[in-house]
Amino acid sequence: MSRRVYFILSFSLFLIFISAVGICTFLSSNRSGVYVYTSKSASNEQILTGNNSYSSVTSVSDLPAGTLINISTADTDELCLLPGIGPSLAAAIIDYRTENGNFTSSEDVMLVPGIGEGRYAAIADYICTD
Repeated sequence: MSRRVYFILSFSLFLIFISAVGICTFLSSNRSGVYVYTSKSASNEQILTGNNSYSSVTSVSDLPAGTLINISTADTDELCLLPGIGPSLAAAIIDYRTENGNFTSSEDVMLVPGIGEGRYAAIADYICTD
């Protein structure tokens, strides 16, 4: 085979490989991610409850405006949407809630070890206790 034919075949295989990777990435991104659920509250904010889904949500900025995460009922995946909250802090929030009952105000989340005023300031606009 000439070098030119070899080059064309190699390049074609490379393009097929890149296309296959792109297709797999597209398919997996549409099927994975966190699914969150919202319903309208009386104040026209949306609070995560468990009825409707948004796929491929990775942070609160991906949610519709006005969506709040109820820290008294949210699971680990929902808590991890909050800025600065990872799996270990989400687990700490859930552990605190399990031991002490539901939060009565959003400020109560600062009672969880690892959540101080700075972290609270970052999540305050995204949480509720209703």
